[in-house]
This record gives sequence, C-alpha cells and structure tokens, in this order.
Amino acid sequence: MARYYSTMALSKGYRSFQEVLQVIAEDMTQKLQVIQETKCLLKDLSKKENTIMAGFWAVVLSRINGVNKSLQMISIKLQIAVNLLKSLLDFFKIRNEKCFMNVKERQIRK
Repeated sequence: MARYYSTMALSKGYRSFQEVLQVIAEDMTQKLQVIQETKCLLKDLSKKENTIMAGFWAVVLSRINGVNKSLQMISIKLQIAVNLLKSLLDFFKIRNEKCFMNVKERQIRK
C-alpha cells in the first residue's frame, strides 16, 4: 500500500518534484553532498523513461490497490472475489498485449 501511495504522489506531482529538486540543487547554502544527490535525482526524474514508468506503475498499482481493498471487505461474497481477481488478470493480459504491440510497432519503424 505504501508503494501505491508513493507512486501516485510521484505520478501526480512529477513536475512539482522536479521544481523542488531544482530549487535545492541551486541553493548554495546546502551541503555539497545534498546538492550532488539532488542533481542526480533531478537527472533521473528528467529521463523520459522514468516519467513513463511512473505513469505506468500508477495505473497498475491503482488497479491492484482497488482490488486489494475490495478483497479485504468482511462481507465480500466468493463470486465477487473471483470476478475481481479475473478482472485483474484480464487487466494484466490487456496491458501486456498493448505493451507487446507498442514494442513491435517500434521495431517495425526502425
């Protein structure tokens, strides 16, 4: 659950994280080590693949979290629980197919 919340925060506030890190990186009152670590984090956050992965994981973990919360309900019926798990499996199958199609399209364009 902690990963879900941290990933959602990162995904929704990506630009804010970058702005704050930029302020820290330019603050000469900070220790040199803090400035260097901040610049490394800022560099990582600036990479396109990290932006994409933050969005991807936010969607995936949101879906898992929703199913998880429902499964923990005391009054949940077995058939509903089975349907939730099947829908989660379908979700992953569709995501996997889309991912595979995107990779295949990129290879064709090369």
